[in-house]
Amino acid sequence: MCYGQTASGKTFTMTGSTQNYKYRGLIPRAINNIFSEVGGRFDTQITVKVSYIEIYNELLFDMLSNVPPHEQTGTSITVLDDSKGEVHLKGLTMI
Repeated sequence: MCYGQTASGKTFTMTGSTQNYKYRGLIPRAINNIFSEVGGRFDTQITVKVSYIEIYNELLFDMLSNVPPHEQTGTSITVLDDSKGEVHLKGLTMI
């Protein structure tokens, strides 16, 4: 998660530079690590799903939705706690 003022580098921290692999951000690095780990497990069938949200002014925006973020209301995703204490986001796109 990134938090900070406008123009403080949050997007760059998360996504990095597309021109230089050396300056990739947290998301590409995390995805690379996940698939490196999964790729080494030949004895197990693994399904990987991804979601991507932006929290802005306490509203949740689905960054993988077919609806562009500027057209979303920010209220179509519901935060739920289950009996195990896990948090789920109902209405969030999972690919």
